Amino acid sequence: TAGLSKVINGPIPYAPDGNPLIGPMPGVPNAFEACVFTFGIAQGGGAGKVLAEWVTEGQTEWDMWSCDPRRFTSFASAPDYCVAKGMEIYGNEYAIQFPRHAWPEGRNRKLSPLHDRIKALGGQFDAYNGWERATWYAQPGDDTSEESTLTFRRDGPWQHRVREECLAVRDPAGILDLPGFSR
Repeated sequence: TAGLSKVINGPIPYAPDGNPLIGPMPGVPNAFEACVFTFGIAQGGGAGKVLAEWVTEGQTEWDMWSCDPRRFTSFASAPDYCVAKGMEIYGNEYAIQFPRHAWPEGRNRKLSPLHDRIKALGGQFDAYNGWERATWYAQPGDDTSEESTLTFRRDGPWQHRVREECLAVRDPAGILDLPGFSR
């Protein structure tokens, strides 16, 4: 048998959310980015299309916010955050991406002044641009384990609780704490 004669390791870049950076370069007029492609050439056609539209028409046909280089604020430049999220994204590259599963790395970067109160009321959080935001409120006895979110089913405890929340504010008023709605 023949052994390995050479190993070449090409570094693969990962943004904290696993998406590439495509679009206008922040702070540099008339410059555009197209980098951090975890699947390399497979994403090249779409990237080329939107870059050509930006350059020739000033906008794209598609909403590109999920790949916009400006989508990260200063929290994402901390080396510990970048390393933790990069390793998490890389380690789960081929994992099933369940819609209600919140990846654990890099959490609690930005907290609303109401965070502790919401958590005490059963708030279950996900991270949005570094901000922890409640997605639903659990009641005693609800399964809030990470394992419970590894499903495509809709009938987890969240469905009943979100329904209750909607009904509670349907006719009267309600107040929401929605941090992170800025760029």
